[in-house]
Amino acid sequence: PTPPPVLCSTMAAIAAKKQEWTACLAKSGGMPGKCEKIEKELASMAKSAGVDCCVAETVGLMRCTGSGSRSKGCGDEFLAMR
Repeated sequence: PTPPPVLCSTMAAIAAKKQEWTACLAKSGGMPGKCEKIEKELASMAKSAGVDCCVAETVGLMRCTGSGSRSKGCGDEFLAMR
């Protein structure tokens, strides 16, 4: 069966917001805080739709790889992304 149109438009909006956030992160120089407004919008949209967009995991990995913890390999953060 085909999902209801409301669900399709919600998922399309979430996908567009995630694409916007990903593009912002790519330009942020490894500083996810520069994209915090979009991040919060995406997290809110995903939560209300019951969808997991791995926002916290992505930010955690970026913060780890950009910090002194990087020398430890950030294994836990990489596993969280899986």
